[in-house]
Amino acid sequence: MPGQEYVALLHGRNIFGRGRVTNDEIRDALAAVPGVECRAIVGASGNVVLTTAATDDERLAAEVEAPLGSPCVVVSLTTLKAILSQALERARSLSADADRSFKITQDGVRWELGLVFSSDELPAAASGRGGIFAPTDHAVAMEVLSRRALLVQKRDISSNGTRIPFGEAVNRPWRSALKRLGVSPRCLTSRSLGRIAMTVRAGEEAVREGRSAGHLPSASRRRFQLPRTMKKKAILSGPRENARHQEPTSFIERLRETATKLGAVQAMEPLIASFEDGNAVAAWIQAHRSVGRLLKTACDAANPRIDAATYIDQREKLLTLGLISQKMAAYLHLLRKVRNSAAHDDHCSFQSGDLRLIAELVIAILSDGHNVVAGQRPLW
Repeated sequence: MPGQEYVALLHGRNIFGRGRVTNDEIRDALAAVPGVECRAIVGASGNVVLTTAATDDERLAAEVEAPLGSPCVVVSLTTLKAILSQALERARSLSADADRSFKITQDGVRWELGLVFSSDELPAAASGRGGIFAPTDHAVAMEVLSRRALLVQKRDISSNGTRIPFGEAVNRPWRSALKRLGVSPRCLTSRSLGRIAMTVRAGEEAVREGRSAGHLPSASRRRFQLPRTMKKKAILSGPRENARHQEPTSFIERLRETATKLGAVQAMEPLIASFEDGNAVAAWIQAHRSVGRLLKTACDAANPRIDAATYIDQREKLLTLGLISQKMAAYLHLLRKVRNSAAHDDHCSFQSGDLRLIAELVIAILSDGHNVVAGQRPLW
């Protein structure tokens, strides 16, 4: 489907158990919207990359909201990239590594950077100091960007060790500030800066795929390709082309040795057993499940008071507590992304050569979790 890429940011979905909706349900709902193609969904909070010939943000938002029953903010990918670029420039002025961690430390307090998006373009009056809210205990408003988003910094965790959600800390104060100016956007929704960066990357991938493949029709069957990040992060020890010719026992034994050394044999045994069947789809799914068990155990050991029921919650909790690195978070995201394609994308094919890639990725996760942060105990 030729057209332009947009991003729909759903409001109030999958927040601490509320507004539950799966990515499959989102895809199914959007499949019924004429002229709209769902290209990617990033995370569980409803960050949807769309391709459509439509050019009216408001009309597109209404078409997306109708089948989902959820308010949303729709912005073009071009606008979202501009907002992200402005946000990162401002973040770098506060901290040199802010564009890598999306967090800053001030006076010993750790703050996470984020954006609150407005469904409506704001008037010029709301772009000045009058359009931002006064600092609170949990959040500081920084700057209105492109008249569509507010850059904010939010306390990472509360005094009792619980994570503070963005919406709770920033949506209501900004709505109140805008209301004083006579501005009442139909929808405000917030995201971490890291989540927006991931969504922009997914949108850019959709653009590249559209240009190179001309938007393959849904009936086409394509060979699954791992994201380039896997090669960039040097997870693989050899060329992908040689993977299918390698003796399977070598990477199975390497995984078993690593799991034994790090005390994770019990969690890895179902995955190792799935390798023996040679079914790559089942192995990707089992790898996600096995690593998820380890994450749950690590979360419970770190702070049982914080509820982390899902794989994403567990990854975010460990990252927030400083128990995993950004590199490991990227590995975990990659595993989840590929697992979702294996489980839900009927138009992707997998080959037995993928088994070695699964083993390499899981070994990287196990190893990074064992050596993750100086001064912290290993996760497993």
